[in-house]
Amino acid sequence: MKEPSNEQQKEFFNLLMTFDGDVAKAAEEAGYAREYGYVLVRNHRPYITELVRDKLALHGPRAAHVLVDGMEDDGKFVNGKERRGAAIEVLDRIGVGKNTSVDMNVEAKVSGVILLPAKDKDEYLSDAEN
Repeated sequence: MKEPSNEQQKEFFNLLMTFDGDVAKAAEEAGYAREYGYVLVRNHRPYITELVRDKLALHGPRAAHVLVDGMEDDGKFVNGKERRGAAIEVLDRIGVGKNTSVDMNVEAKVSGVILLPAKDKDEYLSDAEN
C-alpha cells in the first residue's frame, strides 16, 4: 500500500476524510492545486480505502448503540427505521453484522477405479480389427 510520502500529503488525506471526500476542498486547504488532489487520490486508493475502513470501525460502537436503543424505541425517534438501517450497514461492513458463510463438508471415498487417458485413434482401430 502506497502511504503518503510527506506531512502535506498526510494533511491532505486527513482533510479529505474531514470534508467528506471533497477532493477539491481538501487539496486547497492542504496547499495543493485542485487537480493535484485528484492525482493523489488516484495514486493512493488503497490508503484511502484503509482510512475509510478505520472510520467505519470507529463508528461501530455508535452503530451498536443505535441498534440497542432501537429495541426500546417507543416511537420517540423520528427516523428510527432509517437510523437502524444505517447502523446495520456499518456493522455489516466492519464484519460484526450478518454473517453469510456456507459450511460444506465433503467426504471422498477411495475406490478401485482408475481413469486412464483415451487411446489414440489408430490404436483403437487396430484393437477393434483383432
